[in-house]
Amino acid sequence: MIHAIYSNLCPICHEDLSTEEIEEGKCAHRNKKLEKAFENREAEQFFQFFSSHIGKPRALQRLWAKRIFNKESFAAIAPTGIGKSTFGIAMAAFLAKRGKKSYLIFPTTLLVKQAVEKLGSMGEDVARDAIYYHRGINKEEFFECLLNKNFKILITTNQFLAKNFDKLSNITFDFIFVDDVDAILKASRNITPAWLLFRWNMEREGQRSFNGLNSYSKKRKKSKFVSTAS
Repeated sequence: MIHAIYSNLCPICHEDLSTEEIEEGKCAHRNKKLEKAFENREAEQFFQFFSSHIGKPRALQRLWAKRIFNKESFAAIAPTGIGKSTFGIAMAAFLAKRGKKSYLIFPTTLLVKQAVEKLGSMGEDVARDAIYYHRGINKEEFFECLLNKNFKILITTNQFLAKNFDKLSNITFDFIFVDDVDAILKASRNITPAWLLFRWNMEREGQRSFNGLNSYSKKRKKSKFVSTAS
C-alpha cells in the first residue's frame, strides 16, 4: 500500500491515521486496536459477503465498513486503485439484501455502466433490485420504478441528480455513496441538489426508528453518506 496519512481519521484518538496503523490495526498514539472502536456483527457479515463476491477486503476497506456500521458519514480519501468504488458497490449490494435503499452517484455514464456490471457479478437477485440511468435504458420503465420507489439500489450520474432532484427529494436512502466528490464540487449546479439530498435524508432518518440491521434495532435510524476522493 502507498504510504499515506489521513487527517483526523483515527477512530481511537481522532488524530491523524497512517497506512501503517491501518495495516497493523492499532492506534500508535494509544496502542489500542482500531477494531475496538467499531466492534459490530454486521461488519463481520459484510466482510464475509465481500470476500465471497470480490476477495479479501483491504484493511482500509474494513475500516470504512466499520465506520458505516457505526453510523458515521465520512469522506473516503485514498489513492486510485485502493477500491473505493468497489467498496461502495459492495456495501449497496449487502444492504439491499437486508431491504435497505442505497444511492450510488458517479461522475460519468461510463462509470455508471461499470458499476452496473460489477453489481451484476454479485448475484442476479441484487441486480434485479437495482435501477440505473443512462441513454441505453427504457426511460419510461426507469422513472416508473423510481417514482414508485420500486428498487433497492439507484445508480446515476451527478448530472442526473442535478436535473431530477425533484423526483428524488421524497425518497429516503439508508446509504448514499458519492464517487469522486470533486466532480460535484467543480460543477456549482450539482452542489445544492447533493447537499439538500444529504441533509433531508439525515433529518428524516433522525425522526424514525431503525428496524433493519440487527444491532441497531432499538436505536435511532441514521443514513450513512460516503464520498470519495483520490
